Amino acid sequence: MKSKILALSKNEEFKYLLKQKKQSNKYVTIFFGFLINKSKKKI
Repeated sequence: MKSKILALSKNEEFKYLLKQKKQSNKYVTIFFGFLINKSKKKI
């Protein structure tokens, strides 16, 4: 399965993503995960 980068558009999406996985070092923190509604393809 190929990953796709999607834009976050709602405050709830940001809050949900902040509770998922994160990777950080002393310069940057990256939050990542799946958004249920965004992962489905819209027709």
